[in-house]
Amino acid sequence: MKRTAFILFVEFLVFSVYHVGNAVAQGCAMCKENAAAAGEQVANGFNYAILAMVFLPATLVSGASLFVIRANYLKKHPESNLSIFGIIREVIKERRNRGL
Repeated sequence: MKRTAFILFVEFLVFSVYHVGNAVAQGCAMCKENAAAAGEQVANGFNYAILAMVFLPATLVSGASLFVIRANYLKKHPESNLSIFGIIREVIKERRNRGL
């Protein structure tokens, strides 16, 4: 069951990267030409917007993941007085010991 789910995930990922790449490239060419025609200030605005679209979701997902990891660790170890980095270090050690 896990192997089938993993294979389906890999197929989906390969399909997405292969087919979406063409559409993204077409959209970026139009953005580049519009930004170049509008001036340097608009071009900088496009750059910041692209950075926001990349980094904000990654930051939100990372923050939520850290919150969940911390909450689960503190449920198992309520006496713990570690920082979030200490908790991550301990979780990694526990997973290595279990062989995950």
